[in-house]
Amino acid sequence: MSVLHSDEIARRLEKLPGWHHRGNALEKHFDRRNFDGSLAFVNAVAKAANEQNHHPDVTISWNDVALTLCSHDAGGITDRDFRLAEAIEARDKNIRLSFCTAMTPRVVAKSVSGGTRPDQLREIVRRR
Repeated sequence: MSVLHSDEIARRLEKLPGWHHRGNALEKHFDRRNFDGSLAFVNAVAKAANEQNHHPDVTISWNDVALTLCSHDAGGITDRDFRLAEAIEARDKNIRLSFCTAMTPRVVAKSVSGGTRPDQLREIVRRR
């Protein structure tokens, strides 16, 4: 698998919010609210990584999960890294949807009708 050029990396990163090109790797930090949320997220990432047989470097610091993707055997960023980043984004979206559906109907109705932003929604759930 060949290493991607920086212009191709920049173009593809436009479709992956929050991911950054650092050195010869892709990196993103995920806020998981607490340590349990971080561990659950890392387990979801592990499932995606195992399915693709491509594994990120993972750093957990209580609520923050940092993922670094690099195709070490190729010496940089390849299509394989972007495929895994896309799979991680899909898992992250599903985890956030599961979080929303676990809320009480009253909170969801209030949130939807009031146009609540995701950060406000997290605060509403935290207070309950």
